[in-house]
Parts: sequence; structure tokens; C-alpha cells
Amino acid sequence: MREFHKYEGLGNDLIFFMGSEDDVLARVRDRQAWMAALCDRHTGAGADGVMFVAQGSGDVTASISYYNADGTPAQMCGNGLRCACLLMYHTGLVGAGRMFAVHMRGAGRRRCVIEQADGRRGFVEVEIGSPERGRGAKGEPDRLGLSVLGHQLDVIPLSVSNPHAVIFDQVDPGDMEKLGPAIEIDPMFPDRVNVEFARVAPDGGIDLVVWERGCGFTRACGSGACATAVAAMWEGKVGSEVPVPVRLPGGTLWVRLDSDDVIWLRGEARRVYTATMDPESF
Repeated sequence: MREFHKYEGLGNDLIFFMGSEDDVLARVRDRQAWMAALCDRHTGAGADGVMFVAQGSGDVTASISYYNADGTPAQMCGNGLRCACLLMYHTGLVGAGRMFAVHMRGAGRRRCVIEQADGRRGFVEVEIGSPERGRGAKGEPDRLGLSVLGHQLDVIPLSVSNPHAVIFDQVDPGDMEKLGPAIEIDPMFPDRVNVEFARVAPDGGIDLVVWERGCGFTRACGSGACATAVAAMWEGKVGSEVPVPVRLPGGTLWVRLDSDDVIWLRGEARRVYTATMDPESF
């Protein structure tokens, strides 16, 4: 039997294992299918993704890898990283109030700090990394014009270790359910893309709904909040001097861009439960 933990950040829920994939899933033949079955909300534990937290080395406390709900690997999950930090606190790997470093597979070294923790909950701030304009290739435009399902959309593509397509004030809520999955697999994004439908509110905050690649609509997306806030800063829609509140269906995250052009994400995380399973049962 193998112990696992379920944590959530504003309703973005993930399953965590202490150990590497090779350790936890040593006897699993089809790992992608296994993780998809585990994340199924009807026949599995139910989650937006799976994360593995292995022991780090040197000044890196842990090595972390993340998989979407369909079992495909991804570079970054901002809410998942915050939840992983709280798990590390609950298991005694780190304390509150002191910065520590982790290694995120596909994204590299990231700094983190648990600002406060009280029982099952905690406020955590994590380094997401520096934003990259376009889809990662040199000479790409800062904007893309997409024709999708009869809609002409002005899209801001950028990467915050994983790819995003930010759309401001152009889509009616009733159209998001069709446009999200269509944009995710558009040929303009060969690695698929996370899609942000955003509106800047009069108070300077951002109202946001995110279609996550490999997951669908989620109650919160940390990297999506970061990508959207940075895109709004680039467009002059919000300032970069103070943290920008990004309001998602699950609650509010705060995004700031420091003087070194590094994105930081802050918000609450919560332990849901700890249980055991037989990995060969999925």
C-alpha cells in the first residue's frame, strides 16, 4: 500500500505522492493511463493533476514533477507548487517563514516561502519564473490573430514555464466552453496551450476563467493567473508596482513582478486528506 495526499489551492485539487515516479509507479506499465484513472472524479480519487515530491540534494529541498489530469506531463503548476510546499511543511521538510528552494521538472529551480500555516491551511508564495513573450520562438509577434469557430480573437501568447494564450474582454461566457478546447489544440500551438479568458475590473483586479490543457476548466490556475497578470501589465491595463489580485472561480490569487522581472504567486493552500492505496488497483 502507498500513502498519498490530496491538497487544494482555491479548488484546484491535486494528488501528491512522496517519492519519484520511478519509485511510486515502479510496477505500473502504462503510467499515463494510470494517472488519468486516478484523477477520474467518478471512478478514481478525483483531481486536476498528480504531483510527485522526491527528496532533493544540496540546497534544493525537493524535486517535484507534475502531470495533468489526462496523465500528460507539464512544466509548471503554480497552485500545485504552493500545495507541495504546504505538504512539505506538514511532513516536516520545511518550516514557516524561511525561504527554501525546490526543483520543478521542466521549469528548474524555484524559491518558495510559507508565510504562515495553521493546521490544515497555509499562505504560500512561490517563484514562478520570468515571463517569455510569444510561444518561445525568436521573432514571434507579441499578439496572434486567431480564427476559431467563427470568432476572430486577439490573443497574447506567452510562457511562464508552460504555454498560455490570454484573451481580454472578447468572449461571452456562453462561448468559453467551446472555444477553450478548440484553442488548446489550435495548430498555432503545437504543444497545446492553456487558455485564459480575462477581464480587468474597475478596481484594478482581474476576473479570470482558465481552460487548462489536459484538464479543462478548473476552479483556479496559478500559472494562468500569473500569465494573465503579466499580459495585463505589458498592455498597460494594470500596474506592476503592487501585487495584482486575480479573481478565479475558486478565490483570489496575488501576482507580483519583481525588479528582476521574476513572477511571484501568493495564495492559500489546504490539506484535504491523507489516505493509502494500492497503486496496482488503477
